[in-house]
Amino acid sequence: MDGHKPQAVSGDHAVWLSPWMKDGDFTVRGLVAELAGRGLKVDYYSVRDFVHAKRLS
Repeated sequence: MDGHKPQAVSGDHAVWLSPWMKDGDFTVRGLVAELAGRGLKVDYYSVRDFVHAKRLS
């Protein structure tokens, strides 16, 4: 049916975001806003899945 869907947060955005999340408290909605400011349009669930995959949730 749908098959595999690639992660919305990847590449340079993932590299930039990973250390930023480890530095302190964050919210998923805040991360969505930060990524939007960097030109990446993602939704709440994509970022939530990324955070969960990095075991930071």
